Amino acid sequence: MKYYVYELWDIIKNQPFYVGKGCGKRTSAHTSKSHLAKQDGNQFKKNVIRKMLLENNKPVAKYVFRSDDEIAAYNEETRLILQYGRRDLGTGILTNLTN
Repeated sequence: MKYYVYELWDIIKNQPFYVGKGCGKRTSAHTSKSHLAKQDGNQFKKNVIRKMLLENNKPVAKYVFRSDDEIAAYNEETRLILQYGRRDLGTGILTNLTN
């Protein structure tokens, strides 16, 4: 399966804080020093990850959907974001900034 949907989990809080779609090694990029140092992108998510790492709490990626169909993966990502809700909108727990 080429595409996947994943959730980044805070295992101390026992809940996801981000949902994404990817392929390859996308999930490991979130915690790389170079990614966290960039001033662009989702700073809300990066701040959560930085705080977790300072507390020796590394995010855990859980793969929840796999498909060769990229549209199906996007649809599942959107469904999960709407299900969990977004913190920036006051509708849930995720740091995602778009559906």
